[in-house]
Amino acid sequence: MHNLAFQQVGNTNKGEYDADEALVVARVIQQMREGVNGGINGQDGVSFIQQYYLNKGLKIFKERGKDAAMKELDQLIKRSCWTPISIEKLRPTERKKAIDAMMLLAEKNDGVTITLCIQR
Repeated sequence: MHNLAFQQVGNTNKGEYDADEALVVARVIQQMREGVNGGINGQDGVSFIQQYYLNKGLKIFKERGKDAAMKELDQLIKRSCWTPISIEKLRPTERKKAIDAMMLLAEKNDGVTITLCIQR
């Protein structure tokens, strides 16, 4: 058994693959299965978690989500990862160069800890 979920909507997303591609898919599934079951050397396996965009995560996790977000952002500021700049002070060319980022909240496997992940 492996933790894969796939939702097919209509026939437009169907595809075919040859024997070599099937081998790759089988190997990926096998590696996931080994990871979920602790791997060959008994190491920790694969973990699948639900991540939420910041707004939704704050609604779900409430104060714990807010605390996790503030803690992570505080660390980034203290480590001088960036300097906040008001968008009104940026020229149009600078605005285009700005990197969009997603802030995601997730609950760790311990069922208590909430973590913030920033993805570009």
